[in-house]
Amino acid sequence: MGSTSDNLGLGEPRVSSLDQSSPPYWNRSLYCFKLQSDYKKEEITRILGEALKATFADLPVLTGQLVSVDDEKQLGKKDIVPGGNEELFVKDLTSSSLDYDHLKANRFPLSTFDDETFWATPCVPAPGEKCPVFAAQANFIKGGWLLGISFWHVVMDGTAVAIALRVLAQNCLHVQDPSSQSQAGSKLSGDMFNKSRLHESGPEYKGQLSDHPEYVYLPEVPTGPPPFATIPLKVEVFHISPASLKALKAAATPVVDTESHAKEPMWVSTNDAASALIWRSLMVATYEGTDYKDEPLSCCQVAVNARPKLQPPLPNDYFGCALSFGTSNLPISSILVPGSLSTMALMIRQSIMKVTAPYVESVIATMHNVPDYRRFVWGSFMDLLGRNTVQTSWSAFPLYEYNWGPALGGKCERVRAPKLGMFNGLQTVLPALPESQGGGFELMIGLEPHVMEKLKADPVWSEYCKPIED
Repeated sequence: MGSTSDNLGLGEPRVSSLDQSSPPYWNRSLYCFKLQSDYKKEEITRILGEALKATFADLPVLTGQLVSVDDEKQLGKKDIVPGGNEELFVKDLTSSSLDYDHLKANRFPLSTFDDETFWATPCVPAPGEKCPVFAAQANFIKGGWLLGISFWHVVMDGTAVAIALRVLAQNCLHVQDPSSQSQAGSKLSGDMFNKSRLHESGPEYKGQLSDHPEYVYLPEVPTGPPPFATIPLKVEVFHISPASLKALKAAATPVVDTESHAKEPMWVSTNDAASALIWRSLMVATYEGTDYKDEPLSCCQVAVNARPKLQPPLPNDYFGCALSFGTSNLPISSILVPGSLSTMALMIRQSIMKVTAPYVESVIATMHNVPDYRRFVWGSFMDLLGRNTVQTSWSAFPLYEYNWGPALGGKCERVRAPKLGMFNGLQTVLPALPESQGGGFELMIGLEPHVMEKLKADPVWSEYCKPIED
């Protein structure tokens, strides 16, 4: 696991070149659990506190904090040092109007979860604010509790969050039943904290910025947040039922002519189909009926887990931010024509297939040579909430399968985020719902209010996606 002399379980580097490219913000999510009406919050707090202490022993990097590094050769670098959060934050909301059964009956409306109440951190730190890697807050309401998780994206991607929550859930179960075989630490791989392979590539990779136009090196250091970060948004969750998912995938599957003049479908995944629907529908809502100038290209960037892409692959439980991107570009006019969905799904599939081991190695080499990380951004950020979109999918994360033990409500019934979304402009496929919760996908979409109304009026979008709030 690397040297533990810093008490964080990390060797060198503690933050890889690939980590350095991630946005400097806390990604926040919420996990909803039903409890008996006479539950004892003191007992739940005790269990969570003991389990969190065990989780910090299993994943000591969670107790770190991000600090800036004084490096004249590479400006804007971050490092992880001890001194983050090692406590459980607790908020008693049982005297408020929040009622778990009411939330569940209304499908856990996102509008309930205001930005300030349920998490121990904001999305973006204030100047000089401490930046802990991780923070957990237990929120007690009538008939249930809500676990607010904040994680610093430079250190953890969604896969790492799912790992951390699995470990925490197993430790909660072990605290409740010490004889169980649920203790998490023994099940973690010995190489999960080794970041060296995402830090520097071999000499055959030149690391030229021009090799990767999907990333942009800004001409100067930004003096404030990007324009998209300050746009007031309306964020809603939409449900795609299992039957609608099947129909969507069929509609998004391209059919090509073969040499024998037969027509054969080309394979795209369900996630590709959902990503294509989001991309297509956002551009229709934004541009249809408008007088846009010239022939703008729309850029769609879809987050890709780089762990299995490298050769040999990284451990499945590699604990860091191992993200790459599938990048697709298409003229707006080509998106607005009827029947564009299958073309877009195929482009997304092909862009993901291009994320190979040599591609990731080349990206790592480029990031290792970046003179100033403050000026390095994902290409979609250049006009996010305009002609571009960035998407992530948590659909495969088994967050609804984790058993937290009977005292904590067993299994999480819903994953949510702040009512303003995870961050402005990020469109998210939430974890796939189990059959017991209706199955299908939930999409969390954030747009300017007038664009959101156009999206909801789009017949193609509405054919598959139903808002959970009226």
